Parts: sequence; structure tokens; C-alpha cells
Amino acid sequence: MGADNWDPCPRCVDQAQSSYDERVRSHQANYGIITAEEWIEEGNSLAAPKEIENTFREDYEWWVDDEDATLHGVFRGICTKCGLSVKHEVEPVQFYVREVKS
Repeated sequence: MGADNWDPCPRCVDQAQSSYDERVRSHQANYGIITAEEWIEEGNSLAAPKEIENTFREDYEWWVDDEDATLHGVFRGICTKCGLSVKHEVEPVQFYVREVKS
């Protein structure tokens, strides 16, 4: 089963945003404490969070069980950077009932 999709990891996105927010709060707290030149230089170095790379691999798998005509599905995802993972199996659905021949 190969990767069906790659997306940004929601945990990595949140961590990057939290880190940026903390740097901004720290910078704001320095107002009036450090010199104006230092404060401006510090502020200029605050770059917004970079776009998060697509590190969350999503795999989808669908199959039909020929024995009882049921559809099965599984979704798996894992981040190659932070390890966040998920697995979700779809409840099997029987979509055809064979007639019993006597």
C-alpha cells in the first residue's frame, strides 16, 4: 500500500504556531526593557511561521471480501517528523446477499 496523500501534520502546524506566538510575546515583553535599536532588530528577526512541509503520510485501503460481499476500508496516517499517527477502520458493509439455491 503506497502513500495516497501527503499533508501538513496538524500537530506540527500547532507546534510551529505556538513557538512563533511565544517568540512574539517575548518580544513584546522586551518593549522598554532593551534599547529601541535592539527591540527593532529583534522584531525584524521575527519571521512568521514557515509553511509546514507535507510530512503527514495518509494511506487509504479499500477492498471487497468476495466470500460475503462486504466492503472494507482502512485509513492510516503518520507524521514522519513528530510521529503523530492514526488508524481508522470503516465498519464493513455487506452490499449483496447471495440467494441460497436449494
